[in-house]
Amino acid sequence: MVLKTLAKQRFNLLIVIALLLIFITTWESGQPPIPGLSPDEEEQEAPDSYIDGAESQHFDEAGKLVYKLDATRAEHLPNSDLTYLTKPHISYYKTTPPWYASSQRGTILPDGDTINLSDNVVLQREERETQLHTSYLTLLANAKIAKTDRAVKLQSIDGETNAVGMQVFLETDRFKLHADVVGRYEQAKSLP
Repeated sequence: MVLKTLAKQRFNLLIVIALLLIFITTWESGQPPIPGLSPDEEEQEAPDSYIDGAESQHFDEAGKLVYKLDATRAEHLPNSDLTYLTKPHISYYKTTPPWYASSQRGTILPDGDTINLSDNVVLQREERETQLHTSYLTLLANAKIAKTDRAVKLQSIDGETNAVGMQVFLETDRFKLHADVVGRYEQAKSLP
């Protein structure tokens, strides 16, 4: 009888230890203990509003147009105050000539001044002589700066430059490339 009780206690102890290990493993890994739910699904908040064919204009304190934003869809999340954009296109008018930026996705941060663009980002001036390509770009509208820490490719009519990380000072057309800069340039062809 005593042996059966000891065996039963050992069995119960092994079950408790196994359950504790399962709990600790799922807790430490950040995975929810409920099967079928990912952390993204649990934390994802539903939009409180959305606009298909979104168009907006943003002005500075003096009433001058800073930028115009178009997107095929914009979704606002109330708790985080983020606005997610699908296929955004930004016309930035704080400089002459204007800059244009486009991508597959974007996010407007709560300050309304910071716009993150991702997936196939293209930044160019109105005359389109130079294009910048990257996977991620942050536009600080009031500061007149665009920046990234990702790989960038600058293409112009006379060459191409690749780098990792960059800042563009939109008002002065100055590019500051951060690392691994490699350029290829061809001499401009003279007219006959």
